[in-house]
Amino acid sequence: MQTQEAHQVQDETNRPAMTQRHGRLTLTIWPNQTEKGTRYSTEITRTWKDGENYRTTSRLDERDLLVAARLAIMADDWVNAARQADWEHARQNGSSP
Repeated sequence: MQTQEAHQVQDETNRPAMTQRHGRLTLTIWPNQTEKGTRYSTEITRTWKDGENYRTTSRLDERDLLVAARLAIMADDWVNAARQADWEHARQNGSSP
C-alpha cells in the first residue's frame, strides 16, 4: 500500500508529456527517461459515462477507429518533434541525445 506522500511524488514525476482529447477518445504521451535519452510511449483511451460515473477503456468501437488513426498520426508527429527538439538541445550542449 502506498503512502499519500509516495503517491504524490509519483504523480508529480509521472506526468504525461502531452494529452489531447478528441470527442470520447484521449491520446496521452508519456515520457520515459532512459540511458539513451527520452523515449515516449502512447496510450489511446475511450471514455464513457456509466450512470453517474465516468469509465475509461483501451477498447475501441468500430466508430472510434478513424479518430484513433488521426490521434496516432498526431502522436507520431508530436514524438518526432520532441525527439528533434531533444536532439537540438543535446547538440547545443555538446552531448548526444
